[in-house]
Amino acid sequence: MLNSTQLYLTILVIFFTSLKGFAQTESVNVNSNRISPKSDNVSVIMDTISDNIDSIPVRTYLTQEQWVDSVFNSLTEEERIAQLIMIRAHSNKTRQYHEKIANTIRNQKVGGLCFFQGGPIRQINLINYYQDISKAPLLIAIDGEWGVSMRLDSAIKFPRQMTLGAIQNDSLIYEMGQEVAIQCKAVGVDMNFAPVADVNNNPKNPVINSRSFGENPLKVGNKSSMYMKGMQSKSLLTCAKHFPGHGDTDSDSHKTLPTVAANMHDLDSIHFTPFKMLFDEGIASVMIAHLSIPNLDNTKNLASTLSPVIVDSLLRRTFNFKGLAITDALEMKGVSNYFKPGELEVKALAAGNDILLMPHDAAISVSAIHAAIKNNTLDSANIYNRVKKVLKYKYIAGLYKDRNLTSDSVYEILNSTKSQALTKQLYRNALTLIKGDSLLPLSTNLEKSFAIVSVGTSRNNAFTKTTKKYRKADLFSIKRKASVQQVNDLAAKLQKYDYVIIGLFNTNNSPSRNYGVYNSTLKLANSINPNSKLIIDMHANPYAAKLFIDSTKFDAFMISYQDNNLALEAAAEALFGGSIISGRLPVSINDSIKAGFGLDTKKKRLSFGKSEEIRIGSNQLFKIDSIIKDGVNKGAYPGCQVLIAKDGFVFFDRNYGSYTYKNNISISDSSIYDLASVTKVMATTMSLMQLVKENKIDVDQRLSYYLPGLDTTDKGNLLIRDVLAHQAQLHPWIPFYLHSMKDGKLDSNLYRNSPEEGFTTKVSDSIYILDTYGDSMMVEIANSKLRKRKKYKYSDLGMYYMRRIIEKQSGEEIENYVQKHIYKPLGLSSTTYVPSEKFPIEQIVPTEEDNYFRFCKAQGYVHDQACAMEGGIEGHAGLFSNSMDIAILSQMLLQKGIYGNDTIINPEVLDEFTHQQFPLNHNRRGLGFDKPVPNHRNIGPTTNLVSPKSFGHSGFTGTYFWVDPESQLIYIFLSNRTYPTAENKKLITMNIRTKIQEEIYRLFLSEETIKEINK
Repeated sequence: MLNSTQLYLTILVIFFTSLKGFAQTESVNVNSNRISPKSDNVSVIMDTISDNIDSIPVRTYLTQEQWVDSVFNSLTEEERIAQLIMIRAHSNKTRQYHEKIANTIRNQKVGGLCFFQGGPIRQINLINYYQDISKAPLLIAIDGEWGVSMRLDSAIKFPRQMTLGAIQNDSLIYEMGQEVAIQCKAVGVDMNFAPVADVNNNPKNPVINSRSFGENPLKVGNKSSMYMKGMQSKSLLTCAKHFPGHGDTDSDSHKTLPTVAANMHDLDSIHFTPFKMLFDEGIASVMIAHLSIPNLDNTKNLASTLSPVIVDSLLRRTFNFKGLAITDALEMKGVSNYFKPGELEVKALAAGNDILLMPHDAAISVSAIHAAIKNNTLDSANIYNRVKKVLKYKYIAGLYKDRNLTSDSVYEILNSTKSQALTKQLYRNALTLIKGDSLLPLSTNLEKSFAIVSVGTSRNNAFTKTTKKYRKADLFSIKRKASVQQVNDLAAKLQKYDYVIIGLFNTNNSPSRNYGVYNSTLKLANSINPNSKLIIDMHANPYAAKLFIDSTKFDAFMISYQDNNLALEAAAEALFGGSIISGRLPVSINDSIKAGFGLDTKKKRLSFGKSEEIRIGSNQLFKIDSIIKDGVNKGAYPGCQVLIAKDGFVFFDRNYGSYTYKNNISISDSSIYDLASVTKVMATTMSLMQLVKENKIDVDQRLSYYLPGLDTTDKGNLLIRDVLAHQAQLHPWIPFYLHSMKDGKLDSNLYRNSPEEGFTTKVSDSIYILDTYGDSMMVEIANSKLRKRKKYKYSDLGMYYMRRIIEKQSGEEIENYVQKHIYKPLGLSSTTYVPSEKFPIEQIVPTEEDNYFRFCKAQGYVHDQACAMEGGIEGHAGLFSNSMDIAILSQMLLQKGIYGNDTIINPEVLDEFTHQQFPLNHNRRGLGFDKPVPNHRNIGPTTNLVSPKSFGHSGFTGTYFWVDPESQLIYIFLSNRTYPTAENKKLITMNIRTKIQEEIYRLFLSEETIKEINK
């Protein structure tokens, strides 16, 4: 209800505008078809348009009817007619072009503009200019079927409708509609000529094709409805096209007048269906196609756009559509070939259209229509009703309010992380598997050789980059139209591989050009070794699949539809089990593979993307990001890798800082860190669990059972379970390196500067230790005194014994055993002992400026002194890795020891190792694994918010990983806090790792739950 001030202002507005003739009453014969503000489908449309327009400053307090009448009455007869005309506009043209459009607005007073190619800011500036010079507000439209990126640069590309047709979760299409509307509004658009409601049941259709949701009328209707509702929920007018259905044609109405020969039954049951559904749901407008449809109107050379039988009788009367009827572009050959400018527009209005889209000449059109009204060819009352209807939709679009568009943040809106996350989800959900569900997910076992062939693009692309997160592969590329010699040469190289993926890119949607698929690609597929597994990933029109299915043999075939980066990432993840495959064909490929077909797979490995995919806004990650950066800025560590995953989805994977405080080598995904004591879990404990699974080790046996030499010592009776839980009474550590030095220097009797007989164990560059010194260290451990009480005390020493038990029971050195049974099956390519032998030194992060033992920078060699004296390989230290490899191993643990199709660790064994072993002894530990302190006493390795089932480990160099089965969370923090000196304790004193973990859990737990936990 208006308050007294508002009412007074309203009266003043009406009074003063009436003085200027703005609100003069003119006798208009409005017939019974007049649409009131709250009648027919206008009210339905108003219900589907959100109240977002209320945020726009109000120009007046006029009601819809008052505003429409006031604008209508301010216009001359010619200017009223011009409200029915929408002309073409571009923002990437010359100043002369823009002024030509401006002159048409000034002189003809056209009602709207349809923008095509250009840029966001240029379009915004032009709209502001054009609106300023227009007598009545302009209705701004765009032909943005898959969003503004269809017409404007610098915007994210949403999927085409054929891609969306494969999706089973239509709520995602609704969300896409909302995002498209937000983007349209950001660039000044009031109406989007979408969705395409055509049922594409003709594979040879050259103009609709991938613009359609598919060939199933009900699915096309449902998906069109969801898209429409999403857009209109955000105040954007929408338009169903191309009525009465453009799907069953084999020619292009831009070039000629296509014929739809369908009978009445097919027209009604197939082509009309989506439109009727949209009409019932309250779509704002419909676009009439340029088609010859003899079974509706057999008038020669008369397009459906110009047919009163189709527009007035069928659309208006039979289907009772009360919204705006818009012609397809009148400059198209389907109509312009047969009628002159002026005559064409009159016929379009006579047929029952409301808006004339892009006539050849606005002035000629207005003049011809005005003349037709004068000579009673057109009824003036009927025409003026349509003018008022157009004005009502301008009101619905918010054009009754003052609006000055701003370009602030427009690029951020057009490329928001939410839009990126949604687009990735859409491509994920569209992926359609035709064959190979038993083969997927593809193996990540590094014992198997892999080749990826990119057809039509470079070998380094988003698909191959994503594949690197799962396994190593050799990369090849070839042109789509390759020579016979090029195909033969590549085929010869591919003969040796166990798996070959052929990815098809940069195709087209033209049936007449075989969708951009050439015989050379088919020949290459047929040349693959039959003993190899061939997987085809087709980023192309689904109709193109017929070419492969009819002529090639393959083990798996997936249709990925489009080939932008997000689609490529989604495809790679799905093939390796990072996400499910659930898409269904929107169209039939052949007589045996029909629309609706598709095979399902399960998620079995990690996937990657934006936090918005799991409903976490990027802004919610600010605190985590700030804590990490604060650590770098305050010198807690030179740099770090941080990775967070939820439900098998990596949503935070970032690198910070540099290798050292002085150099400019930035931390990257490939940077490798010294894991220090995380080795105890990732190498030693993993190996032990594998051997327990093989019944080669019993954790309740004494050490001497496997190491008989300990029988004569007090270490022989120690139980493995106690050792792994750190309550075997062993001392924390022994400073072995000090015992190998004299007067602060390396003992020359024990060390050499270069390898020689008996001195081949490499400690670091130019330092080699006596090969038998490791035995002396083991004797020193055996002779060390046990602590008096059997209680929890963290110790490195037990892991020396565990290494030797593993090697004895497996018959292999620990580094070889863990690689063979754990790392290679998981596809871990950066996890290793002694990384300097396998990776460039520049890839390995240094850990310390060692000025007390090795007197050099510790880079590429393990930081732990005792491990270094063992050649860099021990049970308690020595392992190097990066956050991605640890994440893969962690996800395997979350999945009960299973990753992909491989059972790495027996689930029962994993449960045994990861639960708290000795709660009565106040020992929080599992077997090898660290655990949270029970009862949340604000001490220990974690935040109070982790679950009791969680487990992980930390390392001296500043490394940490934690896995929570209850919350399905993984958290990894890798740093070199020990550089340049291990005396730097800021990482611990600032409690950085725990603070980060606290914020992670706050992302997913309610405040009530947090309060309950912290009681």
